[in-house]
Amino acid sequence: RPPRATLEQAAALAAWFSDARRSDRADVQWTRRKHVRRIRGAAPGTVRIKRFETVRVIPSAPSEDEGPGDARNGP
Repeated sequence: RPPRATLEQAAALAAWFSDARRSDRADVQWTRRKHVRRIRGAAPGTVRIKRFETVRVIPSAPSEDEGPGDARNGP
């Protein structure tokens, strides 16, 4: 299981880059990759999630120190 702080930060970013950006709070579902299955014949990007947990977060924009050039994200 990922650390709680990491989950909340990732969920806040996911909410920011979704239609929930203008909401006070957003529910974001997360799961491990092994629980995600593509739906045959469905639109690209449509998946079925077997097991998931929900994190309620306040959508937040990425900060200046987050991004592709961040040392924590690699080269």
